[in-house]
Amino acid sequence: MRSTFVGFETARKGLAANQLGIDITGNNISNVSTEGYTRQRVDTSSVALSSLDSRYTLNQAAFSGQGVQIDGVSQIRDSFLDKRYRDEMCEVGYYDQASLIMSDIETALDEVDSEGIKEALADFSSALQSLNGNADQVSYANILLTASKSLTQIVMQFDAKLDTILLQQKFDLDIAVDEVNSALEQVAILNQSICAEIYSTGGSGNDPYGPNELLDKRNLLLDRLSSYGAVTVTAEADGAVSVDFNGQNAIRGSWCDRLNLSDTAEGTISIGWQSTGEQTAMNTGSLKAYQDMINGRGEGATGPYESHEQGILYYKDRLNGFVQTFAEAFNHTIEIAAPDGSPGGITATGTYKVLFEAADGGVINASNMRVSAEWSAQPDYIIRNVVCSGESDNGHILKMISLMDKKVDFDDFHGTFEEYVNSYNITIGQQKNLYATRLEATAAVAEDILDRRDSVSGVSIDEEGTNLMMYQKAYNAMARMMTAMDEALDTLINKTGIVGR
Repeated sequence: MRSTFVGFETARKGLAANQLGIDITGNNISNVSTEGYTRQRVDTSSVALSSLDSRYTLNQAAFSGQGVQIDGVSQIRDSFLDKRYRDEMCEVGYYDQASLIMSDIETALDEVDSEGIKEALADFSSALQSLNGNADQVSYANILLTASKSLTQIVMQFDAKLDTILLQQKFDLDIAVDEVNSALEQVAILNQSICAEIYSTGGSGNDPYGPNELLDKRNLLLDRLSSYGAVTVTAEADGAVSVDFNGQNAIRGSWCDRLNLSDTAEGTISIGWQSTGEQTAMNTGSLKAYQDMINGRGEGATGPYESHEQGILYYKDRLNGFVQTFAEAFNHTIEIAAPDGSPGGITATGTYKVLFEAADGGVINASNMRVSAEWSAQPDYIIRNVVCSGESDNGHILKMISLMDKKVDFDDFHGTFEEYVNSYNITIGQQKNLYATRLEATAAVAEDILDRRDSVSGVSIDEEGTNLMMYQKAYNAMARMMTAMDEALDTLINKTGIVGR
């Protein structure tokens, strides 16, 4: 015969299980907008009575129906979707950051919405044409001087804008490295806390029931880390996780490594590991994008830290290549004349008038290009005492005009000055479109994976509302069962056992 109070214990367990179900459902609903929160559920199983500890074999039928057992509160999470999402976020992080930097470069070297080098070249060419028809007029020589100064100023402004972008990206990268180091440290601290919580409850890392809120914080940090670089997570037996960041073990238990950012003598940046001093081997992520854009020198990359991507240094080189080729060509157009002793005669001296020079006296480049001091001080410098090609006294002007349409050799390009400017502007547009297209594609994939993960781990108000009704009805049923058991017990005690009553 069953124990009299077994039914009460069954009802009590049912009330407790459904009460906890209501509590967890309410917790899910209240955290519907909490970032990183993973939906929780109450895991239960039927109580199984065993006769192994009894001296006598029990009648299982008589002792069945012992109620429900609360196994624990687990998270509903798919580790495969976590990995897929983090892998895709690496690509999103790379193309997002690269696209932003390319937009800044495009704005800095804008040839459409603001006066750029092409317009300055057109003004310079127009001034040459005007001077050609008035080769002895100082006023027209002054117009050419003004156009030349405008060209040098625009080139210097463009170079200064690229320098500003370079400094800004280095500053932003420094912040990003600090954020990565902070996330690594926080994950290591959470590892320690999670292990302590699991140990104090007598569980293990393989137990599905752990400190769920701490697990959520750790997973959220790992998601954020994945946008900076490739993250590989390995669960340990004690509840901690081991994390590889860009192929390097960055977290092991409560220990974590750190990234070091430093400037090199060549003007590039270096990112290395604090523990070993080795450079990070990054293949993707926003840190890789920063590195590629800051150190990117294109095909001309030769330094140990330079990248073959076409980044800021690549476009600074393009400006320098334009300036050096332009100055070299025009500094060899006006040969200085000397009297040859005959009436009206002139003799070539083999030297040329310097029209463009470096402001600091060094090698001319986009940052120091200026009109020569002699020309700047004397507008008629360009038309005085020159050796002309032919009987006309404007042969040197014609030679300068011909240079504007002549195809010349740059480092990696053959064409006119305008075509050269067009070539690197086309490259900017192509790069920007490539990064934008890849960003759109990778972001769409990441969004799809996130939706799939949220369908598993996220809180659905409709589903939780259904669960709440289910637990409420079950709770009410258990309460009614206890009332029925109480009525049965009253009958047993008060209405049986008295003979003749």
